[in-house]
Amino acid sequence: MFLSAFSVDIAAVVVVLTKILISVCQLLALLVISVGVLRALVIFFRDLLLKPQTPEAFQKSRLAMGYSFPWG
Repeated sequence: MFLSAFSVDIAAVVVVLTKILISVCQLLALLVISVGVLRALVIFFRDLLLKPQTPEAFQKSRLAMGYSFPWG
């Protein structure tokens, strides 16, 4: 009797902790993607406005975005 009630309580705790962990992981993924996109945009627009070499700026921004994704 006591054991079955205890297992139901543990199951509820595991479900709640799982939902919290999923939310935290999604927020961290959103942070990593946002940082990568913002860095790429800053590099692209800075090079676009200051230098006439647009393909090089595009390549730098893609590399910065690619390097930021393994960060997560």
